[in-house]
Amino acid sequence: KSTVRTLNKGEISRPIVGDSGVYILKVQDKEKTPSFAELARRYSKSESAENGGDLGFKSRWQLTPEIRKQASRLELYNISNPIKSDDGYRIIRIDKKTRFGGDVDIRIGDLYSYQYEKNPTKLGQTWSVSLNHSQTLWRSGDILEEDYQTYQQRLRMQKYVSMMARLSLAGEEYKQIYQSYTPERELKSYVGFDYYYMTKTGSSGHARFIIDATRDLLGLDTNVQQKYPEINFNSPNYYLKDIKPFKEINRELHTISERIQGRADFADMARKYSDDERTKAKGGDLGWISKQGSGINSKVESEILDDRSGLDAGDISEPISTSEGYYIVKLDDVKEEFNKRIKAKARIIFIEIKEGKRTKDEASKLADEIYRKLVEGKRPSLGFLTLDDTSLSFNTGAVNYFSDNYYETQEKNVWLQTADANVSLSKRAVIRLGVTRELNLSASGNYQQIWHSKTRPLRDYEVEQDWIGKPIGYQERNAFRNVWNIQTSLNTNLHRIFFPTFIPKVFAIKHTFNPVISFDYSPPNTSDTDKMKKSLPLYRFGYIAYAYERKNLNFRMSNDIEIKTKLKREKIRLFSWYLRTSIDLTEETKSNRRYGDIQNTFTIKPSERLDFSTNLDLDPNAYTTKERPFLSNFSNNIRYYDSEGRWSAYLNRHYIYNSWQKYYQQLYDCSIDLRWSKDWNLSIDLGYEYDKRVKDISEIGFSLRRKLHCWDSVITFSRRGTKGGYLRKDFTFSVAIAADPGKSIGVGYDDISKSWSLRSLPGMGRFGGYVGGRYMGY
Repeated sequence: KSTVRTLNKGEISRPIVGDSGVYILKVQDKEKTPSFAELARRYSKSESAENGGDLGFKSRWQLTPEIRKQASRLELYNISNPIKSDDGYRIIRIDKKTRFGGDVDIRIGDLYSYQYEKNPTKLGQTWSVSLNHSQTLWRSGDILEEDYQTYQQRLRMQKYVSMMARLSLAGEEYKQIYQSYTPERELKSYVGFDYYYMTKTGSSGHARFIIDATRDLLGLDTNVQQKYPEINFNSPNYYLKDIKPFKEINRELHTISERIQGRADFADMARKYSDDERTKAKGGDLGWISKQGSGINSKVESEILDDRSGLDAGDISEPISTSEGYYIVKLDDVKEEFNKRIKAKARIIFIEIKEGKRTKDEASKLADEIYRKLVEGKRPSLGFLTLDDTSLSFNTGAVNYFSDNYYETQEKNVWLQTADANVSLSKRAVIRLGVTRELNLSASGNYQQIWHSKTRPLRDYEVEQDWIGKPIGYQERNAFRNVWNIQTSLNTNLHRIFFPTFIPKVFAIKHTFNPVISFDYSPPNTSDTDKMKKSLPLYRFGYIAYAYERKNLNFRMSNDIEIKTKLKREKIRLFSWYLRTSIDLTEETKSNRRYGDIQNTFTIKPSERLDFSTNLDLDPNAYTTKERPFLSNFSNNIRYYDSEGRWSAYLNRHYIYNSWQKYYQQLYDCSIDLRWSKDWNLSIDLGYEYDKRVKDISEIGFSLRRKLHCWDSVITFSRRGTKGGYLRKDFTFSVAIAADPGKSIGVGYDDISKSWSLRSLPGMGRFGGYVGGRYMGY
């Protein structure tokens, strides 16, 4: 059936082996595949048949459970299997999708003084009401033609627009005796639109439009409003080998690479070894061939003309096994119409299997030897010389930044407009050292031009040291900076397989070794170069704040031992060792930490349900004073669980060095998860912190989940912190509709700060997800 679909009118299939014999088919005539709408008008008994089966947009609640389940899994333009219902069968196709959701959050709580006392002072009260909404306005796609291949692949081209909006009203009120504190009442609004698209070549892009504003309702401060919209645009990744001017350049680079590598010439090998008398004298050249009367083996023809074979212009296939012998194909050029291959120019080498001349094993060995000479050559391949896997992208954006109190200059209500243009070039290559050994090389470079609407005002000590003659607070308009960086990495994956016949129940043992070395370089940032160029400093907003000199050499390695069982052929990772570290090669490091911690993770899995892991971190830095020990972290973990997910238990012990207070800590964590039925789930988390100063349980978590017929409820309680430090207690309760978790409501309470909140939210949330992130100290 699948073979006939791929054939056009007048074409002959390759031999097809069936239960009763071998078939060779020829297509005499072929009707155009009807569209989904045409089939719906012809066969559907639904009221939508007149409209080609078009139902319009339907929410989940307007669909039956059987159809809702299938529709949620389908991508655009995918067709479902027949769906059985009470009155018959249905087949659906998804043409467009929309999505919307949001939540309402109401919070009320007390304001306390942050003092390490058992009875902190209550200052006043805080409250907030926020409305959040997100929606996919429309999502659609385009397909080139409605044939069977369309439904076997993901959507070729798609685009959609999404919106996210937020409106919040918040305030803080203080008692009259605390007049030094300024009350607040602000209205904040935010609207963002995102446009996403993906082309038929797989590239994608994203543009964003944002407008937001903040207004002080008490009139005690300047109203802050967005002066300009924020616009960001990310272009698709353009692969140089697919761009017309670079195609010919890439072919020449391939030729140079093959010569350097010392590969055998395909035409010379065809003249020497090929048994095909028609093409041997011509170096295996078949010329331009199509499906109409190519005159070659059907399996070889499919390898050359089928888009899904994986062969592109310049590629050489692995030996293709047929009943008469082995073929090796080189694709010189292709011609396409509507993204479908119609012609190809190719060469072949045919190794014949013939009684008295060459057995099948001899032909296979000869074909493999020829293939190695064509692919490997005398020296390692130099794939990085070509334009394969080389991509170019361009990004630009215009953004607003605001700070009500800028920390460096203590300025009030600082507005800054910035823009940047970024060009990235990346390259991936494989350096082949043999058929089974290779090095993977990746390199990327990034160049960015940054514009700020104004420079940061000069401070007094800067005028005295670097900008003599400039007044304090001096600024200039329109500042430009250049930022660039380079990243490279090199890795390989080596493995070896053993077949230990002396170990019962074990079929094979596989050892894998994967080392990775990477280097990240960036020149000194603007704060270092400003003094030399006498250019004014910039505000530390956006990308420029994270641009600093980097010369980091990183190394990571993984060692895995995996076994495969005899009976079920299951793969079990018996042992793994993961190591990572880094070196800072800059001339002047801001701290004594030139070397990163040597982090080791060892994992042993003696059975399917049990695993042990150990983390060992070592600090190799030589400090001027003994501030840190050589051993910085040592922890052990034990996990015991049910393979079907009905229960699990976890125990963890940490022995770490607290660099802030300079002493060792021992931490114990324990968690239990029970799922004794589909409707009940109980989770318990315990943490115990032990050191010379604190002896207290640092974290307790309790969660109980109950699934009803149409409702899903969750009760959680958590206590975090230790006495003498920061402490927090949360209690939450939420209820959601089982069929649509996006429609839910929950309430939360913090016993320490006396805060509570009411919130509708998508999903169940986590501990403390209702009250927020305020910790109370006492």
